[in-house]
Amino acid sequence: MTVLTIDVAEDAPERIRTAVATFPRSFRTAGPAIADVHVIGGDGGWTARATSLIQEGSRAVLVGDPVVEDARELHAVTAEAGASVLLAPAGAEDPALASLGARLGGSNGGLLECRLIASRSSSRSATTMAMLNVLRSADSPLRELHATSGNEHGLHATGRLESGRDVVLAIDISDAVRPIARLRVIASVGVIQADIPLSERSRPALLRENSALGEWHAEPAYLSSSRAVLARLHATVTGSPERSDLEVLERLIPVARELSWP
Repeated sequence: MTVLTIDVAEDAPERIRTAVATFPRSFRTAGPAIADVHVIGGDGGWTARATSLIQEGSRAVLVGDPVVEDARELHAVTAEAGASVLLAPAGAEDPALASLGARLGGSNGGLLECRLIASRSSSRSATTMAMLNVLRSADSPLRELHATSGNEHGLHATGRLESGRDVVLAIDISDAVRPIARLRVIASVGVIQADIPLSERSRPALLRENSALGEWHAEPAYLSSSRAVLARLHATVTGSPERSDLEVLERLIPVARELSWP
């Protein structure tokens, strides 16, 4: 296995910093030379930081909990350098989301409900990006919004995904429970629900389905979202044809800005 040098910035999310240590045969700490890959936090200005790192020779930049920013200049620099930028919003790479998509089987029928609980200290822009990417991983990107309302306690909205499925969205700001994304698809054949933890945890995500045939539970996948995105980072740099998440980001930015709230 190819070992890549990695530089993890101090502002990178703790869940990703911890996960890096579980890949001793994939990543090693960089020396004085520019690292192969960099992990940075996604607070305001992350696109400028990523641009500078790629211009200095970084092959890929992983951005944890990115806020909404215009990335057109970064996209151009990345394309010219043949480098990659991967986004790591909380929960978006959890394997249970892919399993949920497989259970849906490409059907656009039924209503998808998505409720995300975020801590009061979390960035609202980064929380919005997390919800949009959880939806994209489970089904398809959010294409349009029909109605939104929000206050200091959260946000509620309705809309439609690119698959044609209607969605009801809610973001609740609370420190009473651990951050989680709960998705539920209500269709004529039954109800499918996934609970995706948004912080590192000791138990895996839950995926279950209730129908006239009974209740079905997915086998637990003991692979956190943070470990999954690091595995994708390594595969992208060492040969995967997937080069960047920036095209997806550009598609999400308009609806992400519509989803802002006080």
